[in-house]
Amino acid sequence: MQIGPIGSRDDITTFFRDQENGISVKCGCFCGTIDEFEEAVQKTHSGTKYEKEYMAAIAVARAHIEGGE
Repeated sequence: MQIGPIGSRDDITTFFRDQENGISVKCGCFCGTIDEFEEAVQKTHSGTKYEKEYMAAIAVARAHIEGGE
C-alpha cells in the first residue's frame, strides 16, 4: 500500500507484507518494520503535523494489510 505525498519530505510511504508475514515500511531513507517506523516517527516528529500524518497512515496500513473483518 502506498500513501502520499505525506510527511516532512512530502514523499510516498510504502507499506507491504514482509517474508515474516508482518508489515514493513519504506519511507525516505527508512526501511524497517511498522513497529520500528512508529517508534521512529514518535521520536523524530512528536507533537507535529507529520506525526499525525504518519500515525494515520500506520493505522490505515494495519487495517488494510492485516485484514480481518
